[in-house]
Amino acid sequence: MARSGISKKMVYQAIKQLTSANSAVTVDAVRAELGHTGSKTTICRFMNELEQEQAEQGDKLALLNDVLLALVSDVAKKMHDDLQSPLLDAQAQLTEKQKQWQEQYDQLLSAFDEEQSAKRLVQSDRDTLNNKLEKLNNQSVEGNLLQAKQNEVIQSLQQQVITQKKHIDSLEDKHNQARDALNHFRESAKEQREQENQRHANQVQLLQSELRQAQQSGVIKQEKLSRQDKAIAAFEVEIAYFEQAQKQTKDEFTTIANIKSKLDMELVMLKHTLSVITKDNQISESKLGNASEKVIVLEQQCKKLSTINTQLRGEVKTKDHLITQWMSNPKSV
Repeated sequence: MARSGISKKMVYQAIKQLTSANSAVTVDAVRAELGHTGSKTTICRFMNELEQEQAEQGDKLALLNDVLLALVSDVAKKMHDDLQSPLLDAQAQLTEKQKQWQEQYDQLLSAFDEEQSAKRLVQSDRDTLNNKLEKLNNQSVEGNLLQAKQNEVIQSLQQQVITQKKHIDSLEDKHNQARDALNHFRESAKEQREQENQRHANQVQLLQSELRQAQQSGVIKQEKLSRQDKAIAAFEVEIAYFEQAQKQTKDEFTTIANIKSKLDMELVMLKHTLSVITKDNQISESKLGNASEKVIVLEQQCKKLSTINTQLRGEVKTKDHLITQWMSNPKSV
């Protein structure tokens, strides 16, 4: 609905003023001429109605002109036939009326041209609005396509995050398994070291006990040994050899203990390395491989130490057997 104070006549007057001022006749210009009152829709509707009315008036003026011309022709003919005398007066009056009619016709034609110009401006504004609407629709379609692409990228990133999380969980499981394996290896090495130390202590005690028994037996059998000086001398040489071998065995056990201590330190370093690997997942696989290789090397070294221990135990057993054999039959040495 039109706002209060706005009428078709006011719109018509505004259009005439804009036309007389050689200004473009647009909806905004008409509304500004009206003092920024009335809605654009109402003004546009009035402008369209005025344009239609002017078109109808143009048709009516053409028809009226034809009728008037015919009427004038008939009147002139009649006056020429019946009133030859007042012809000049009648012609003058007719000329005056024609002039007035022509002026009215020119005014209406000018108004019609103005209305046509306003109509063209309105059509231009309408085309501009349609173009803007089409551009907005295209931008909306492009925005939807861009949003769809962004959604695809977001889904791809979310899938990568899920895959990365699974990979991290797998690495954490591997790290936990490696840490458990290292802890188990450390406990096993510690138990083996304690067993070796206990076995070595037992062997030393056994040798010391056997030496004490041999010394006691030597005191008891001093008289017999005095008759066997050469045998005793040989026995003392053998005892010295055994003591030297025992000292060498003890040194070897000390070396083994030192090597195992170094292995324990390396295991501690490996544990620290694994903890660092757990914090830094990007290089965890490489460090885990290095740690696994070090564990394999440590296992090989432990196998070598076990072999050396087995050899040493064999040598100790051989020496024990020789001492026992000598004690039972000194003459056989």
